[in-house]
Amino acid sequence: MTSDQCEAAIVKYLGLKKSGSMEMSEIRSELKKESFFSEDEIKQICREISEREFEYNATHRAGHSFHQTRILSWTLGFFWLAVALVVWIFNGIYFQLNNLMFWITIGGSLLLMVKNLYTALRKRESI
Repeated sequence: MTSDQCEAAIVKYLGLKKSGSMEMSEIRSELKKESFFSEDEIKQICREISEREFEYNATHRAGHSFHQTRILSWTLGFFWLAVALVVWIFNGIYFQLNNLMFWITIGGSLLLMVKNLYTALRKRESI
């Protein structure tokens, strides 16, 4: 078959795979039924569909979830830092908490922010 026919099949079945109406095994069996393609071409088409789907998922979904996780991490880190400072400031007046609780909360919030900063810098270097 020509490369145009292979490309047309890839585009058609990639759309069906992304929409969730067909699985890879169904695509493979339908390509065999049509008998336009040889066994090697069917393997190449299925491999190309998988690669394009993986590339789409890696570029369109990962960045968005990373950004949401980073915002959540920073928000939680600052929240716990604020809680620790309030407990430390008002420890003698309102709260009778152990001094160890203050250091655990400070350490946890700082660790969360440093981990997030490290992840962001590592991701930035890989770009």
